[in-house]
Amino acid sequence: MKLRLLALPIVVSLAAPAFGEDAPALLRKYGCSDCHSMRTGVIAPGWPDVAAAYAGRADASASITNVIRNGAHNAGPVKMPKTPGIPDADAKAIAAYILSLKK
Repeated sequence: MKLRLLALPIVVSLAAPAFGEDAPALLRKYGCSDCHSMRTGVIAPGWPDVAAAYAGRADASASITNVIRNGAHNAGPVKMPKTPGIPDADAKAIAAYILSLKK
């Protein structure tokens, strides 16, 4: 019985998404949360709205990563600024996290 209880945390940790718990910290680090949130935003669309906009697209992750790097004016009253210095791994982790929030 003890062996099974010890093995459970390992299985659970291996099943965690690739972006882990670091994605919300990355959103704060790069200022994404200044305009976006879990709800529909005033300045920019909420994260679930962004996920819904890209739902079903084969290029969804690459497109979001591109918008993170190059900025965009797809929705909301303010143009999203560029984040050219963001490491590729961070941009991909943020994109994966956003896409996991589909409505």
